[in-house]
Amino acid sequence: MYSLIFFTMSKKTIVIIGPTASGKSEYSINYALKNASEIISADAFQVYKGFNIGTGTLTHDEMNGIHHHLINHISPNDTYTVQRFLDDVVGIMSSKASTPYIICGGSAMYLKALLYGYQPLKRLPVDERPLGEPLALWEQLHAIDPRLAKKTPYQNKIRVQRYLELHRIYGVPPSSLFLSQQFDSTKYQVIGLSIEKETSLTKILSLFFSGKTLRFFISRIFLAGMLSYKVNNIFLINLIL
Repeated sequence: MYSLIFFTMSKKTIVIIGPTASGKSEYSINYALKNASEIISADAFQVYKGFNIGTGTLTHDEMNGIHHHLINHISPNDTYTVQRFLDDVVGIMSSKASTPYIICGGSAMYLKALLYGYQPLKRLPVDERPLGEPLALWEQLHAIDPRLAKKTPYQNKIRVQRYLELHRIYGVPPSSLFLSQQFDSTKYQVIGLSIEKETSLTKILSLFFSGKTLRFFISRIFLAGMLSYKVNNIFLINLIL
């Protein structure tokens, strides 16, 4: 059973967040049924077609007649970015302005960009990006941004390279580029679902040993690796698996 944490109050868009197995989908559907709402998925995996089992996508029956957006939305051959997610949300909500919406997630980066703002960062040409051994690259990062380096394992070479790339482009510590805007409490009501650690572990383990969800976890890991090379600004992506 989930418990609720209301972070802020608003009569606008509902945003539902919470850890794995906290009941976000169930809660959003129940809320939508009571308030004639539609649901916008903020899941970075479920947006792709053809991975329903691998991403734990709700079945048609489980959606209980509620219109879900951004699920099975694009081909796996397409690139889906944070900016595209934000543009899609604006387009969906603008198309039926009188309809109440629930945004249920999902990807932490998508939600952070939605609630606190997002500005795409530039890229260098591929042949100008930092190269080297993981530890040597990390030491370069530590020299220019020690706090960020301490949060970033040197083994995460892709992320370290991206931070160094940003330093070359902007000439400032990369962490200074990630400062968030102030949360706009007039636009969103954020509902956080919490769950006891023991309960969460029990639910996850019980799901893991079921046939469908075993495939879900395996496929989820595969997709995380596959999509990491497709998403722009990969250093910013913090997926909740």
